[in-house]
Amino acid sequence: MKHEKVSNLIGLFKRLIIIPVLAIMLGSCNTSLTGSEFFSAQQAKSALDLSIRHYKNLMEQLPDSVLPRTFDNKGLHTTNAYWWCSGFYPGTLWYLYQYSGDTLLKKEAERSTALVEPVKYVTDNHDLGFMLYCSFGNGYRLTKNPVYKDVLLTGAASLATRYNPNVKAIKSWDWHGNRAWSYPVIIDNMMNLEFLLWAADAGPQGNNYEEIAVNHSLTTIKNHFRADYSSYHVIDYDTLTGQA
Repeated sequence: MKHEKVSNLIGLFKRLIIIPVLAIMLGSCNTSLTGSEFFSAQQAKSALDLSIRHYKNLMEQLPDSVLPRTFDNKGLHTTNAYWWCSGFYPGTLWYLYQYSGDTLLKKEAERSTALVEPVKYVTDNHDLGFMLYCSFGNGYRLTKNPVYKDVLLTGAASLATRYNPNVKAIKSWDWHGNRAWSYPVIIDNMMNLEFLLWAADAGPQGNNYEEIAVNHSLTTIKNHFRADYSSYHVIDYDTLTGQA
């Protein structure tokens, strides 16, 4: 069955991550949890409604040609599409539109999503899942706009160029900073795999996106986790042998 390997990987990640987290949480509790202590539907609604107010305030301050990056006592700081978090603003707007049905949010989601389109050709880093799947992915999920699908498939093809079959992983960075990395792979790269799995189904016949995603997951499980289930941020690989 298609993606059966991925389903097995998800189950393994749940055992690796969720069970230790639950153990820590339960071990730190001195009293039993009651229903009133859990996050309620009303609390969720209040948080989303507050988020909408904040985002509408941000929309009023944001110039048309840029995306928000952060805010401090000096005011709003903006960025272009090539910042690795560029897809988060439009992606959040799509989620808030899905919750509220507010067409003003949809209009801003469409406008800001379009600003991210140029990164579909980026091949020098792994951040296309963050950039495109948050923005165009959510836009396509909610609207089925065929233009969004085309952008996503172009971006998936760009991301796939960073896969090395010897390493069986997607290279994260081309920059080296103060260290001469050979083939750096960071744990964050796992967040790009859902994008590739979507493209495996939505893309042309014969693509290898599922193989890339599954192999990257297996390589990550093999090398990125310590005995206590914490993870290394960066693992560097030999491109000839595939060894960490």
